[in-house]
Amino acid sequence: MYFIGIISFCLFYRFVIKQEVRSNQPKKKQPYLIMFSTTKVGLQIIKIIYKLMKKLLFGVIATVLFSFIGNAQKITKEEARYKLAEGMVSLVDGVKPAYKSGQSYASFEKVVLGSWRNTTEGSALLKKAYDYVSKGTSKDEILRLYSGIEMAGALALLEKVKAKNPKTNGAELFGGTTGDYNPYGNTSSQLAAKCRWYDIGCHLQALLNFINDNYTILCVVISFFDIPCPPKP
Repeated sequence: MYFIGIISFCLFYRFVIKQEVRSNQPKKKQPYLIMFSTTKVGLQIIKIIYKLMKKLLFGVIATVLFSFIGNAQKITKEEARYKLAEGMVSLVDGVKPAYKSGQSYASFEKVVLGSWRNTTEGSALLKKAYDYVSKGTSKDEILRLYSGIEMAGALALLEKVKAKNPKTNGAELFGGTTGDYNPYGNTSSQLAAKCRWYDIGCHLQALLNFINDNYTILCVVISFFDIPCPPKP
């Protein structure tokens, strides 16, 4: 009601009283102008009130707008960690078929990467996934305890890659090139999977949908894990 009252007064002044004052044609005085608005003092008071109301109106609109934007862009560290943990669960499911009981990380990595030479961020992420697979860590435990650090680092590197190649499928994170052949990525389990094991953008789809190309939110998410925001493309 308060908001509607401000708008009503501003419209009243703008289209009724202001037009009355500007007109050079003598007109019959309207009931709402008699005794007040047609006097100089009354008109000045109305002008002052109009200016105040206009400022209040813009203030209300700005408050509502920024409140909406702020709420839409808000994310806590725990929410970010959980979404990154969901991505880790997806990655673990993707690489699990490549693991053989008792297998070393070096052997496991060779099966998964093929001829690719892993990056620092890719090695940290794949090693963490290997730890979960080799220990048989449950999905619920990953969701509850995973810190999110390795996934956040991978996300930051992925953004740098996307700046050069917007159509990347994430292979560059693990030392490959989008379009490269990956032996494990073409196994029957991978072909049937929702996400290829190296497609971090797919594993983190829930988080990326939330970010929705908002660079500020991306920086907020990775800063939770002490990772510098990559240069804006």
